[in-house]
Amino acid sequence: MKPEQASTGPAGSHKGSRRRFGFSILTLSQDPRGRLAAAGVLILILAAAAAAAFSGNAPIHEAAPTQSAALPVEVFKAREQSSYRWMRFYSGRVEARRTAELGFERSGMLKSVKVDEGAGVRQGQILAVLDSDILQAQRKEQAALLSSARARLDELLAGPRQETIDSASSRAEQFRQELALAKLQEQRAEKLLQRNAVSQEALDRARTDVRSMESRLKGAQRELDELLAGTRKEQIAAQRAEVSRIEASLSRIDVELEKSKLRASFAGRVSRRMVDEGTVVQQGQSILRLIEDGYLEARIGVSASTASRLQQLKGAHVIRAGDIPVEADLIAVGPDVDPSSRTVTAIFRLKTRDDGPVLPGQVARLQVEEETSERGFWVPVSSLSKGKRGLWSCYALAADGEGGFQVERRDVEVVHASSERVFVRGTLQDGDLLIKDGVHRVVPGQRVEPL
Repeated sequence: MKPEQASTGPAGSHKGSRRRFGFSILTLSQDPRGRLAAAGVLILILAAAAAAAFSGNAPIHEAAPTQSAALPVEVFKAREQSSYRWMRFYSGRVEARRTAELGFERSGMLKSVKVDEGAGVRQGQILAVLDSDILQAQRKEQAALLSSARARLDELLAGPRQETIDSASSRAEQFRQELALAKLQEQRAEKLLQRNAVSQEALDRARTDVRSMESRLKGAQRELDELLAGTRKEQIAAQRAEVSRIEASLSRIDVELEKSKLRASFAGRVSRRMVDEGTVVQQGQSILRLIEDGYLEARIGVSASTASRLQQLKGAHVIRAGDIPVEADLIAVGPDVDPSSRTVTAIFRLKTRDDGPVLPGQVARLQVEEETSERGFWVPVSSLSKGKRGLWSCYALAADGEGGFQVERRDVEVVHASSERVFVRGTLQDGDLLIKDGVHRVVPGQRVEPL
């Protein structure tokens, strides 16, 4: 059978179907791929015809009214402000009032450390000790020299003993008598020489003995006079100077011994221990870190204007140390501006708390209310819609002339934002009714009903 004969066979219904739907169907035997495409088209046509037949029995609804009902919206009245207040946070650190890196003022071997990290200490308590055996030996030597020098000074101050004076007096008297005898012998020799009974040599010898006895007597008399006059002031002064020198040397050793003991300069807790026993430490090397206990401060950098206002405010401030709110009193404000942060340091004394620990090193945050002179409006965040070119939009209610309201857009600029509301300026007017939330449901010109 030829292809053209298949399209004109007795099955006239196929021809009728082609006429009903207004297009012709290719003969399925012409192309295998055409057969599949034609079968798919035929199925779609039959499905569409069934749907049309089923919908023909459904009732026909009336057309919707051209004017929709007003949408109820929640509104608020905008009030213009001449300024706005906002909370500003300044950060700083919690610190102990006093913190010290403790070390020895002299070098030496560390003999013992008497405290551990975290231990509480009292002021003046010995925390560590250096080896001091050499200093102890030097002190004993100087102590012996001092005893000797003081004894010599006491001797000089007491003067000569009476026995010494009596001995010197006896010796002087002896020389005096020997001198008298020598003079008698001289006189006798002169008379004998006149009678040629002795030689000239015997007279010269007698005269020499007189001069020798006179010299001895003068020496003995001077010694006696010195003993009777007592010790000279110069000797006493020199000995006193020697005693003072030895005392100073002994005091220096005592100071060195005291510096071999590391004491707590104030009451607090040991924060860190840097060196262990047996280490040879240098002068000024840190051994322990001491933090004053029970008195904490918060050092916070604030602006110069805020620092001035803080000094005028009375009462306690609230500072958050970590997550803990703590009352604090302002005790001082720095006299200058930090060149790096351009802030002034405000120092607060933290009051003690029982419901949570506050430790040095924690972040401290101060909350201060600031006021800025700027005309605008406070509006909820939910009333804003993203606008164009960086602006935002609010939707206001305007009378539609028929006793109802329709939506109008107001472009605004955000000046300050907080978590729940923002301060804006723009085309708003004082007293405008603004949609509070659900602005995504409305468009300009839409009829709304305020709640």
